[in-house]
Amino acid sequence: MIFEDFSKKYAIHLLKERKEALKYVSMLLSSDDISEREMALGLKICLPYISYFNKNIDKELLQKCGLTKLTFKYFHTYDSLCLELNPLFKNCEYKIEYEQLFTIYENYISDFYFSLFNLESEIGFDPSLVLKNLSRQYREGRWDKELNENDKKEILETIQLFRRKFSSLDYSFKNNDIIPNLKRLIKFPHKVWFNILYKEILALNEGVNESDFKVFYFDLIKILICDKSILKDDYDSKVNYVTIRRFKIKRVERLILS
Repeated sequence: MIFEDFSKKYAIHLLKERKEALKYVSMLLSSDDISEREMALGLKICLPYISYFNKNIDKELLQKCGLTKLTFKYFHTYDSLCLELNPLFKNCEYKIEYEQLFTIYENYISDFYFSLFNLESEIGFDPSLVLKNLSRQYREGRWDKELNENDKKEILETIQLFRRKFSSLDYSFKNNDIIPNLKRLIKFPHKVWFNILYKEILALNEGVNESDFKVFYFDLIKILICDKSILKDDYDSKVNYVTIRRFKIKRVERLILS
């Protein structure tokens, strides 16, 4: 299936997902005893499908949850995303499973928005702080002991959330890597999810020249990544490379694969 046909079909799916996401957010707002953790995790699930449409009426609802322009400025609509992806895929020589790509992308933007919550003035849930405390307890050998029931519930729910997400992509945690992987996911969601996407697409295209593939992959993540500034796609960064091709290869290696 060509990308243009897929994108039209997938748009119908996203309209349904947006409707369900808005219904869920409304339910969270109407609940009298919703915790900040439950609100944050609920928003994390819903934001990808709401952000695809970037409607003012939806953002007014999200503002009631505590979100602000800090998060909204990173919303990338589905239509504009497809307009950018279509020419790239039209001339693409690689096999791409588009549904898999969007599944991984949606996990990435979910975690990217989640990583912003500690900066949002009206959301009192800081995922980085939760993991910092968890990391300390883990190093001291007491992360699953000496915790009150609420802390244990929060930690286990966080781990289960990520386990479900990774296992659906055949990517699971080793027991002794749980904390480092969770910290990496919250601090560097692009490294985790775009690394997975890189490996998934490459596996579909055995025998290709990997340097050529990295050039293509840079162009792909340049469209997908939320914070464009970390790409360092500017004159000062490129001037140290003999060719643009070399620049793209090295950026993929350092930004995604390292």
